Amino acid sequence: MNLLYVAIGGAVGSIARFLLASAINQARAPHAAAGTFVVNVIGCFTFGTILAISEHRGALSSSTRAFLLVGVLGGFTTFSSYAYETFVMLTDAQFLHAALNAGGQVFLGLLALSAGCTLVRLLSEEWVAREGLKHVRGRDVAQPVDSRTEDVTRSALQA
Repeated sequence: MNLLYVAIGGAVGSIARFLLASAINQARAPHAAAGTFVVNVIGCFTFGTILAISEHRGALSSSTRAFLLVGVLGGFTTFSSYAYETFVMLTDAQFLHAALNAGGQVFLGLLALSAGCTLVRLLSEEWVAREGLKHVRGRDVAQPVDSRTEDVTRSALQA
């Protein structure tokens, strides 16, 4: 069943990527990588936000994680397009543009992913403090799930 969720999510993410990247690229030079750049940064931020919600609160089922993280965001983010566009810049001897594109997407992608996780954690801590909660879904709120112990993609595909 998770494969169906991934497939549907992939279609949704791919359509969203196409529409957003096309709109951005039409506003800029037709060969610019701006659309891919923006899509990847937004995708990384969104992934971080969803990941933090899933891990910190335990709020997402494996089917929901499969749909959102593997499907929607797998279809939305565009690493293959990013690699191709950087390759074209390199073959056209646009070394500075290629370095800025490759380094910028990696750096801003990591920064955006971290910002998404941090935002959810801050909002969650505020909510917990405001509501006076000590436990969420059977876990001590002071002890969030360690994200390093779980492979998100593998667990999202498992039933």
